[in-house]
Amino acid sequence: IEKREAKALEDSLYTLDSDIFLVDDQTVGLGFKNATFVCDVVVEKGVAGEEGKGRTKKKFVKIGEDPLDREFQLACSKFRKALGMTSLESDVVKVKVSGDIDYGEIASRGTGGESWRPKVEAKMEKAKLMRGVEALIVDVFEGAKRLSDFDGVGGGGGNLGFELLKVLLFRKFVGSKDTNCFNMMVREILDLTGEGGGDGVEILSVDEGKANEKQVKDKMG
Repeated sequence: IEKREAKALEDSLYTLDSDIFLVDDQTVGLGFKNATFVCDVVVEKGVAGEEGKGRTKKKFVKIGEDPLDREFQLACSKFRKALGMTSLESDVVKVKVSGDIDYGEIASRGTGGESWRPKVEAKMEKAKLMRGVEALIVDVFEGAKRLSDFDGVGGGGGNLGFELLKVLLFRKFVGSKDTNCFNMMVREILDLTGEGGGDGVEILSVDEGKANEKQVKDKMG
């Protein structure tokens, strides 16, 4: 009886993915290995008897991330916030993969097209057989673009170099691999000082993966 009760309690900690991730035919995949996309996520359930899913918020979702990398990303998010750097709320939710969401189709809408479908489908098929999985969810950096797509700021942006330096030093310090222009998001901001001091940018470090020992040595060499 105790084992059954323990199992029931554990099962209750997982929410069906289709009840929390509100995807549609416009949801686009952002990666070829894990199920990654941006969608409305239920952050507060509705009252029983009322229509609708409750309060939602647009978030970045990643399912299938290696647990060590996921914990590393959460730690980096908290550390950036403690340092006063640009950071977004990051969390983990426990979900049960129901089979009602076509993650392969979502992946195929990404820039890799159908070539992104197989790995994502294979990973999510395994996830369906499990009691549940943990998904990383991160607030969306509204109005941002990748540094690789950034072509300057209309009103100035004299702080771009300093913002970039902070992110590069941070990733070096924590030992994050794959530092490139695809792993930095840029957002234009208006009036940095609030006193008519000109416009600028914020740069957010994203997709931080823990470097292995060899990668750390190579970076430090």
